[in-house]
Amino acid sequence: RLLADGDVLLCRATNAGVIVANKGVVFPDSELSLPAVTLRDEQAIAAGVAAGVDFFALSFVQTADDIQRARNLIAKAGG
Repeated sequence: RLLADGDVLLCRATNAGVIVANKGVVFPDSELSLPAVTLRDEQAIAAGVAAGVDFFALSFVQTADDIQRARNLIAKAGG
């Protein structure tokens, strides 16, 4: 159950666990302010290609361009 009021969102956790600071929530059909491929991801892709990784996965893909960017980075790294 959610209650939104301006910049405040109140919710109730329905599963046991610890809620800590600086964690995000992503809602379906919402636009993210972060890119799907970050600088850290670029570095991981280059290291993964060098190590012979067979598979890469992206979180929070929003457009086909996000996947194409990852594919271009893989190709640039020789994968």
